[in-house]
Order: sequence, then structure tokens, then C-alpha cells
Amino acid sequence: MLVKNLLAEFDHTLQPAPSIPFIDTTKERSDMWLLKRYGLPFMYWNLILKGRA
Repeated sequence: MLVKNLLAEFDHTLQPAPSIPFIDTTKERSDMWLLKRYGLPFMYWNLILKGRA
């Protein structure tokens, strides 16, 4: 089963504002699911809460 995810980011005027310039985050991608499943929790628990990000 191939799982896809969309990383949607917006600015204060509700216009799309992707924070990763070299990856097209406006289309469904399977690596965005991997980022959400493994990358973001790791960054939250190990970097953000410890003040490293």
C-alpha cells in the first residue's frame, strides 16, 4: 500500500507558503508521509522541546 500525504503551509494572508523551496509540497508525495510519521515527531521531541530548533 502506497501512502501519500500533502504538506500544506500557509502565510497569514492564507496564501500557500512552502518552507522547503526545493521540494514541491503542493502535490501529494509519499515522502511527506514519512516526514509526518517519523521526521516531525523526532524534531519535536528531540530538538524543539530541548530548544535546539
